[in-house]
Amino acid sequence: MFTAIDLDYIQILLPIIFFTIVLLFVSNSSLFNPHNNNVKKSPANSSFNAIDAQLNDDFRRSQKWEYEQVKDITAKYLEMEGEVYIGTDAPAGTWVYPGLSMIEELNEFKSFNLDAFDILKKSTVEAKSITGEDDSYLLLNGNPIEQFENILDINTVFVDGKSFKHSEIANHIIEAEEMMMMFEEVEKKYEIL
Repeated sequence: MFTAIDLDYIQILLPIIFFTIVLLFVSNSSLFNPHNNNVKKSPANSSFNAIDAQLNDDFRRSQKWEYEQVKDITAKYLEMEGEVYIGTDAPAGTWVYPGLSMIEELNEFKSFNLDAFDILKKSTVEAKSITGEDDSYLLLNGNPIEQFENILDINTVFVDGKSFKHSEIANHIIEAEEMMMMFEEVEKKYEIL
């Protein structure tokens, strides 16, 4: 059984953006994984590797501290009835994968005492009002309002009028050159003239 969510007479199927598809293409690839343990460290560079490990540890501690600060600020802002949207940003260069990080963000919003309906509304209808994105959707196998984990049970992804079954995406292998061309197209779209 497929589930769509009806919010104030608006039929939605969880809007997503282009990069969610990219995430599904590369999420299993070690090439884009910052925690790739298959990369061999050269003994000749052991000093560099030790410094790199320390910097990575410091960076992770700093990121965790920043994350907790943002979470506290978000909680306070929600208490003050501020407008908060889910999934409207994806900072570059932070190893944050759009799509995957949105799932984590959705789960974090449970800690702000929001129910599944409100979390989904903030990540769909309200986020769309800011981003204007509405040509990409997910078709789920279960209702995420009844069981929130159903957001992970994807049946089909619709992007730019094309549909992709979850199995097609999960089994798709993308070439590095093809990926580079896609990133260049997106980069051109947002170039400052």
